[in-house]
Amino acid sequence: MQKMIKIFPVKTLYSILFSAMIIFIFSCKSETPTEKTREEQIAEMIEGMKKNPEWMQALQQKAIDWKKPLDSVMYIDAVWMIDQQPK
Repeated sequence: MQKMIKIFPVKTLYSILFSAMIIFIFSCKSETPTEKTREEQIAEMIEGMKKNPEWMQALQQKAIDWKKPLDSVMYIDAVWMIDQQPK
């Protein structure tokens, strides 16, 4: 049986992505001064994705559209978001 996945308008997807970026950037600023490794940052970002049902639905749809495994899409998005952070 195939699962039905809700399709979000592009505006909603951008809103989810923007909200997640803002939350992640501000949470990083409040961390202790010790820097995390890139892999630790990616792992944290993926955990944040898993905790957000709307974000997960958007990622599932992206995985279908891209014909890639969900974990690969999550990793790609996490890397992209981390790379967008101000240095």
